Parts: sequence; C-alpha cells; structure tokens
Amino acid sequence: MFDDIGLDSVDMAELIVLIEEEFQLLPAERAAQDIHTVGELAALVEQYIR
Repeated sequence: MFDDIGLDSVDMAELIVLIEEEFQLLPAERAAQDIHTVGELAALVEQYIR
C-alpha cells in the first residue's frame, strides 16, 4: 500500500485513524483494506463526507 510515497502498513493504519478523527467518520478500517492508491483513499473520504 502506498509504496510509491513510502507508507507501510503501520503508517497506513495511523493515517486511517487520523482521517477518522479529522472527518469524524465511523471506523473505515475494513474499507481501508482495499485502498492501494492515494486516489482510492481520497474517494473513500469523499464518500463519507458527502
């Protein structure tokens, strides 16, 4: 995941927690397992904030 920008699985987990807190989202860990690009992450956040 996100190898192109240097994120490993721990970094990704931290990023998901930060996004959940910032946008007051329900836990998105399950959905996050399918994220492999920054664009997919942005689409997930966009889906929840609309």
